[in-house]
Amino acid sequence: MNKKLYRLMDWAAIEEVTYGECSRPSEILGAHAIGRQMLVQCFFPGALKVNLQLLDKKAARGKLVKDEIPMELADEAGFFAALISTSDAKDYRYQVVYGDSEKIIPELYGKGRILEDEKEEAFISGSDLKAYEYMGGHKKTVRGIRGSVFRVYAPGAVSVSLLCRSFSFNGLQMPMDRLPSGIYELFVPGIEAGEEYCFEVVMKDGTRIRKADPFALYSPGASDGLSVIADLSSFSWKDAEWIKKRNGDKLNIYEISLPSCISDDGFDIKDLAASLALYAKNMGYTHVSLRPFMEYEKDEECGYGTVQFFAPSSRFGTPDDYRGFVNILHENGIGVIAQWNFREFSNVSYGLAGFDGTALYEYSDHKRGFDKKNGRLVFDLSDDRITGFLSSALFYLLDGFHFDGIEFKDVSAALYLDYYKAPDEWTPNIYGGVEDLQTIDFLKAVNAMIHKNFKGVFTIAEENSGYSTVTGTGDESLGFDHKSDIALVNTIADYLSHDPIDRKYHHNELTDSMLYQFCEDYICPVSVCHLDNLQGGMINRMHGNDAEKKENLKLLYAYMAFHTGSMSVFMGEEAGNKESFEAMRRISITPSEDMKLFRDYMRALNNFKLAHNSVFSITSDFEWISENDVENNVLSFVRRSAKEELFFVFNFSGSELKKFETAVPADGKYEEIFDSAAEAYGGEDNEVRFFLARDKAVGGRDASLAIRLKPLSVLVFSYVPYSKEEKELIEKRKALKIKKKEEARKKRIELDKAKEAIRSDIRSELERKIYEAEEAIAAGSEYKKKNGRKQS
Repeated sequence: MNKKLYRLMDWAAIEEVTYGECSRPSEILGAHAIGRQMLVQCFFPGALKVNLQLLDKKAARGKLVKDEIPMELADEAGFFAALISTSDAKDYRYQVVYGDSEKIIPELYGKGRILEDEKEEAFISGSDLKAYEYMGGHKKTVRGIRGSVFRVYAPGAVSVSLLCRSFSFNGLQMPMDRLPSGIYELFVPGIEAGEEYCFEVVMKDGTRIRKADPFALYSPGASDGLSVIADLSSFSWKDAEWIKKRNGDKLNIYEISLPSCISDDGFDIKDLAASLALYAKNMGYTHVSLRPFMEYEKDEECGYGTVQFFAPSSRFGTPDDYRGFVNILHENGIGVIAQWNFREFSNVSYGLAGFDGTALYEYSDHKRGFDKKNGRLVFDLSDDRITGFLSSALFYLLDGFHFDGIEFKDVSAALYLDYYKAPDEWTPNIYGGVEDLQTIDFLKAVNAMIHKNFKGVFTIAEENSGYSTVTGTGDESLGFDHKSDIALVNTIADYLSHDPIDRKYHHNELTDSMLYQFCEDYICPVSVCHLDNLQGGMINRMHGNDAEKKENLKLLYAYMAFHTGSMSVFMGEEAGNKESFEAMRRISITPSEDMKLFRDYMRALNNFKLAHNSVFSITSDFEWISENDVENNVLSFVRRSAKEELFFVFNFSGSELKKFETAVPADGKYEEIFDSAAEAYGGEDNEVRFFLARDKAVGGRDASLAIRLKPLSVLVFSYVPYSKEEKELIEKRKALKIKKKEEARKKRIELDKAKEAIRSDIRSELERKIYEAEEAIAAGSEYKKKNGRKQS
């Protein structure tokens, strides 16, 4: 190396580069003006020789080599330098020789800062909901050069390097520039969509570790942490009409687990869409809910243990395959709900855990940052940058995939600092309480964000701790639209597990839910939590033989459907599935021979619910008619909407109740419109379907019906009050009946009087005759006395 070039070398900076500890590589690598000359430096580990190729800009097609200048080896690790005239170094590349091979590599530095100051500030403040558009890897043209720009946030790192497949995943070759905020940035010419990459982070203790891109929009596999540059502009949506009209008023949810849909040949999620849309529509479901599907580490976790929060799992397709899935369901009138893990993430080495050598994403306090129950790490929601990261991920789900609803998983554990923890495993909040104030603020903020930016999108909280106000719009509310009532299903299933003879001792299990049902807007789900841990399907929890289990199961779903709130059913349960949920086991939705009529029943039940706003609307009225008939195990209630009134009678006993007298809400006409034990579902039809309320008081009400209740069944009647003309006719009939009764009464009185007169005359005549007889007897006695004295 010539002396002048040698004197220009910054050997300390060169050492940082060669050891991979340089956080500002653009200050040394690339071309830099030295007076009237240009110093060009580069680092290609393991290179034997490097030629600097100056390009001819005047070439008609592309850029041809104008001059080729050998560069001098400054460090045996592969650091090269050349001093050239200023005018010749405006456009250049490197010819790098490695033993028997050589590569042409563009200059990576010298483009200057690319990220705007405003975006950097917005990212750090956590206020940019579209941070995913510039963080991570994205195609970009810089100064007329096509390529891709990469950014990652790692403020605690000594340095960060980009690893790309096109550059043999050599981190020493591609150190990134650190911006003031701790964001690292690098533009790489020639890199297009589909390129695999990750980051190598050097921590303060010298540890080097490969990390997946936290903002990656696609990952080809869950085991190596590689990310892929995705093209956000390639998909064409066709659901504008659906998006315009959606409102989330009607929810009858079909929950699916994507791993449970896999056949022996596997599948892409796009292949599932058409058949699922047809099935859901036919069965009367309004929405399909996808269990957590953002990229996760272990198959057996089935969506939990999220590794990447912007990339849907590549197990089931590309991001565009997921978009196609949603698009097809929307075209068929079916909404799509995404279940979302927001509290915790996997502690896999290439994930977010200790990302830059510090607790960047998790709480630094181990009591808060580590979940002993499942071994995952907990997001630090006190940090605006982390809440901004999660908010951006949520915004991307809704904006990039057109989901209609988001179900927040495990909200209960997030709301309380002491949730399933021993006293020494948690620290009270600043007020000495158990509430996680940061989580509460975050949930309020993201719910407000969703409702502000996405019309018709709703949110669901998986929350069963009894937190005071989960749904609603008040200041105290978390802002969710719905809350899952997991406990109700367990309670009703427990009741139905008892022998009908003993159910009177558990009657409160049917009615207690009404003590809290109107405090929140509930969804009643049969979910995985009811089916795992070898519990089997819900049918296994019912009492009796196979036939009785089936009838009890029909009662369970009818009570869910006609209870207040909406309903959600996990895949296969509508077919009477008897097996427990297992993460990687395929679930068949084809019913067994003995359960075919049960699926017909579920279809009818769903479509009945869809057709009647009185049981669908969350604003419809509910009124008990008879809730305390423990001896008969019978419940009855009314559901009302603006246009209809339905009367429900449940017989939870195992006996048929013939001519059962039940109170009804009002005088009028009652038509049977649903019978769970009808012939179509394996039972027999009732002979009478139309009833007129009787003027007979039952259960403290003035009107009643006498109906036949089959064992383990529910009847639904539509109520129609009498019309004006019918009322007038009924009043006339009543008046005529009263008149006839009065006339009959008067006749009875006259008859009674006549009878009494006859009886009186008979008594008088009898008394006279008796008197005369007595007189005659008396006279005869005197005669005998007189004659007797004479004879003597």
